[in-house]
Amino acid sequence: MINNDHTSNNSPINRHFLRKHLKNPISRVDLITNICRNKTVLDLGCVNHNVENTEDESWLHDHIRKVASRVIGIDYSFEACQQLNLRGFNIFHGDVTKPLDINDKFDVIHVGNIIEHLSNFEGLFLNIQRLLKDDGEVLISTANPFYSEQYFYSLSRMTY
Repeated sequence: MINNDHTSNNSPINRHFLRKHLKNPISRVDLITNICRNKTVLDLGCVNHNVENTEDESWLHDHIRKVASRVIGIDYSFEACQQLNLRGFNIFHGDVTKPLDINDKFDVIHVGNIIEHLSNFEGLFLNIQRLLKDDGEVLISTANPFYSEQYFYSLSRMTY
């Protein structure tokens, strides 16, 4: 069972931190990079749909890579993993709902905007349980359909 108490003052996600940023919002990139700074990170679903999106300045995996002590990415797109590894990234092909062939444990596991695509949460959480250090943190994010940029992105992708 994963049991991480985020109420202590030494945790980046404590009640004071949350209250402060609920009143003064912080960007998703800033929040996640602050938590990943100088930590070992497993970034699940890191490609963000296709390799073209990795050219965007907002590509979160690149931000994490710049601040983490070490980061490994996992993505379902075999071709994207190959292309990004040729560009110097450390990204492996894998299905996060099945046991991942990783023997390390991580300070932070980031599950970025993929949970809404999964049909097997048990496999994902078994991976997290096995790969997260005892005092580690899990960050799970999902697209917000009420965020205007997400709405227009989704609208532009619709076909009739």
